[in-house]
Amino acid sequence: MTDLILYLYLIDVIGSIAFVLKAIAAIFIIILFFIVVYLFSEASYLDRDDVKHIANKYCKPIVIALTLTSLMLAVIPSKQTMYITLGLHAANQALQQPKMVQVGNQAMRILQAKLEEYEKELTKENIDD
Repeated sequence: MTDLILYLYLIDVIGSIAFVLKAIAAIFIIILFFIVVYLFSEASYLDRDDVKHIANKYCKPIVIALTLTSLMLAVIPSKQTMYITLGLHAANQALQQPKMVQVGNQAMRILQAKLEEYEKELTKENIDD
């Protein structure tokens, strides 16, 4: 039971991390936009070397950070996927317990017996009609 609670907590934390990464990516995109606007507006006044220096100094790290952030966001599954995976894991563990296997087998035997009983009744009713 504590494993399930821990997994639920981790799903929430990972979902929060994904949200923060999206916010960071948005901030990086805004900063990159302003740097590019500055470079285009000042390109006629600056030397070519100055433009390259500014682009290398500011744009390169932001593009690298955006790439890393995008890769991390691609690896983190959605909350829905994590909940489905957790549910399947919990169901699989419950079904593998010996008691559950025994109960499942008993339920199948009872269900088969009842189905055979109803089938005999239907056959008997069809013969009587």
